[in-house]
Amino acid sequence: MRNKLFVAAVAATTIVPAVVAPMQTEAAQQTFKDVPDNYYAHTEITNLVDRGIIKGFSNNTFKPEQQVTRAEFATILARALDWPAADSNFKDVSKSSALYDGVSRAHNATIARGFADGTFKPNKLVTREDMAVMIDRAMQLKAPYTYTKELDFTDSHKIGAYSKTAIERLYYYNVMGAYTGTNFEGDTPGTRAETVRTIYNMLKVFDNSSFE
Repeated sequence: MRNKLFVAAVAATTIVPAVVAPMQTEAAQQTFKDVPDNYYAHTEITNLVDRGIIKGFSNNTFKPEQQVTRAEFATILARALDWPAADSNFKDVSKSSALYDGVSRAHNATIARGFADGTFKPNKLVTREDMAVMIDRAMQLKAPYTYTKELDFTDSHKIGAYSKTAIERLYYYNVMGAYTGTNFEGDTPGTRAETVRTIYNMLKVFDNSSFE
């Protein structure tokens, strides 16, 4: 099993409104046939399902390895942290889009930003570096989580300057770490399981005052 510390987002049809509550320890009522008890992100998935932050698909699957788009990741963050409703005017995210609300909430919170040409590129797969940057911005809105840990990944030299500080912070707070072996793999697209685990780790930091 790969050494994953990051975790996955939800497809447009699978995101539900969230209530940010203290971390739960009970087993989830919902089980998925593709998330066995020994799955590396089983605890995180069942916890966020219990909290109403995410759900699976109608065929009783979660599709944990399904890759996640920028719009999906922004939306799950917005729902998990209950950011207020807002509007946005990206050329490629219409008001009729299922993810318009989530993207607008995340954009209004300055978490998910667009591009110079006025687009958001909602269907572009979100990379691990992009996930780190958005999670870090969300954490800084909550409190000054500014401690960092030196990156000791084998591929640290490949991490972009725009995301380096964010990754150093998330590494310190145990929100994010290596992906395979000792590699970070910043340009690897995130999955639903990785996004869930990342969101779970972030919420755990918020619940633990010793991190602040």
